[in-house]
Amino acid sequence: MKYSLYGHPVSPFSYLIHSALVYKEADFEFHYVNLQEGEQKNPEYLKINPYGVVPTLVRTDIQPELNIYESWAIFEYLEEAFPNKLLLPKDEPLRSRVRAVTHSIISETIPSARPLFLEKLGRKQLTDEERESAKHLLISKLEIIESEFQIIKDVIAFSAFDAIFFQTWNNLSFALPSIKDNFPTLNQRHQELGKNSIIQKVESTPAVAKVREYFKSMLAAAK
Repeated sequence: MKYSLYGHPVSPFSYLIHSALVYKEADFEFHYVNLQEGEQKNPEYLKINPYGVVPTLVRTDIQPELNIYESWAIFEYLEEAFPNKLLLPKDEPLRSRVRAVTHSIISETIPSARPLFLEKLGRKQLTDEERESAKHLLISKLEIIESEFQIIKDVIAFSAFDAIFFQTWNNLSFALPSIKDNFPTLNQRHQELGKNSIIQKVESTPAVAKVREYFKSMLAAAK
């Protein structure tokens, strides 16, 4: 099986699939979709993903090619396609726990952080009241995640939660640096994941490394 992954390193959803493909040792190519330039809305991209979002996974070794979008649908496809290298525990109820807390990141934490992240990028302006409200909401979501994480942290060495959490935490700590001190357990997990061989392989992808340098320069300029 051969694949093309269309994504962007800043997207935790793309990062989930990128990490899963590396973990499963799939044969794939990463195609950088420049969200800043609006490439996700180009007619050519809309042919493979009519919603104009990332990620999109295309299986290229069959005709017609198989296009899959929506990150969790892609993830479930890969779990079924590579059953010998799973990112969810085999046994219940731990599998449900990992799935639930991963979904919480997707549906609760990431949307809560988006206004703060966009403001830090200079693409959105918040009032003081909106900013404080967004911070309060994000922190409340992270308190739940941290509590749930205590249950799943030792389930397997690398899980679906870890795959999406690593990039989510990158974005969160960029948007609100104080969370590193407020949530030391989660911050420690992020530091540990930075040494993980799967994460390091993802990070070595040229497009990912380029984006990392961009954010480093932004943080340096802000000091």
